[in-house]
Order: sequence, then structure tokens, then C-alpha cells
Amino acid sequence: MLPKLIQHALTLQMEIVSMVAEEIQQQAESYVRTHGGEDYERFLNDLIANLEKSVDFVAAPFEQIVEQINTLRPTSSSTPQINWNRALNTLSARIQELKNNLQA
Repeated sequence: MLPKLIQHALTLQMEIVSMVAEEIQQQAESYVRTHGGEDYERFLNDLIANLEKSVDFVAAPFEQIVEQINTLRPTSSSTPQINWNRALNTLSARIQELKNNLQA
């Protein structure tokens, strides 16, 4: 039960980061429409840099947590096993998608 709770909590955290990134992108587009020149370029560069830091900040601890949980995984065959590799691959793909959207 605890691994599922952790998995759901981490998934929720990544979804929140995704929603925040989408909102920031909309705010940036609005800013670009109303401003121009060097101000808007500086604003976008700062925004992208901050979002990349946020994604990296969330992703790094997640990888460590997954490794630690894998060592705690029960060996009983009656306990359903979580496919941590698939969960990590899905999360990594989502993070990469967020980074690609930021750079676009």
C-alpha cells in the first residue's frame, strides 16, 4: 500500500508541475503580446531557465526515491509488484516532454 501511495503522490506532484508549466507558458505568451524587444526576450529566457531548474529539482529526488523503494520492495509473490521501470520511464518521458515544450 505504501509504494502505491508514494507512486500516486509523485505522479500528482509531476502533474502539478505540468499544470504550472502550462499556466506559465500562457502568461509568457500574454506578456509577449503586450511587450516586445529585449524585455520580452529576457523574460522568456529567465522563465525557461527557472522552469528547467524546477523540472530538474523534482526529477532528481524522484530517481533517488525510486531506487530506495526498489530496495524495500517485498519479495512475497502474493504482493502485487509495481512496475517501477515503466513508471520511471513514463515520468522521464513526461519530464522530457515538458522540457521540449519549454524550448519550443
